[in-house]
Amino acid sequence: MATLLVSQPNFASHATPTGHPERPDRIRAVEEALSADRFDRLIRREAPSADLTLAELVHDANYLGILTRARPAEGIGQIDEDTFISSHSLEAAATALGGGLAALEAVALGEVRNAFCAVRPPGHHAEIDRPMGFCLINSIAVVAREAQRKFGAERVAIVDFDVHHGNGTEDIFKDDPTVFYASSHQMPLYPGTGAPSFTGVGNICNAALAAGSGDDDLQLALGLGILLQPGGVEGEAGGVDAEALPGLHLALVGLLRDLAVELERLQRMDRIGREADLVVCISLWASVEIRSMLLSKA
Repeated sequence: MATLLVSQPNFASHATPTGHPERPDRIRAVEEALSADRFDRLIRREAPSADLTLAELVHDANYLGILTRARPAEGIGQIDEDTFISSHSLEAAATALGGGLAALEAVALGEVRNAFCAVRPPGHHAEIDRPMGFCLINSIAVVAREAQRKFGAERVAIVDFDVHHGNGTEDIFKDDPTVFYASSHQMPLYPGTGAPSFTGVGNICNAALAAGSGDDDLQLALGLGILLQPGGVEGEAGGVDAEALPGLHLALVGLLRDLAVELERLQRMDRIGREADLVVCISLWASVEIRSMLLSKA
């Protein structure tokens, strides 16, 4: 069964200042990499626009109001030191969410084996009541909730690999035993969260990695610390940096392949349950450095 690639026609609608790490070039780099002949077997679809009120599944009721008030009529507005919103950012956020939901549906219904979403703006730093860290809406959290609400997943696991900890996703699910959140990230580093000692209600696994850690270290962290539970599985692909940021040295394309294989291996373990269905949707929903994407194509 094939892999679905969900692209986003309006990714450039979310504008950020010149030179900002989270800019449209990051999606262009992904698309260039995935245009190689070896990816011809991918099924390709464009992300539809989703109803942004679905954000209320994971964010406060007034959260969209915060974004709407911060959005300028023209140009680019600033939410905090490094988080920006432009006049058409919410349209891009709607297709970023729509892409995730489309991927979930395609995998859950058995149309494809797994999926990868190349979308922006990112989301894993967006907390219940606070956009931050380049992130506006926590789309992966919304998709997890929809896996439960629409497809009846009793337990959902989110695997987040990024040079930064996904504090927003942890904030949303830290008290919810039906969602397992695992993050591998460099520590210490922004945003200062992600200590291995924090386990929520037994549903949080933080695998803090030292600067310079590579693929083997990440796979070891997954194998030892991330035991996925039966139900839907969302894999959140985040900022993997080979050089430009301090830190983790990971090969992006190979990492995505190895992560999917590792998730399937974990499912076969007795503690997970061989009878459980495995749904793997990997999405670019965190802050990715463009240079690392280009280096990963080699």
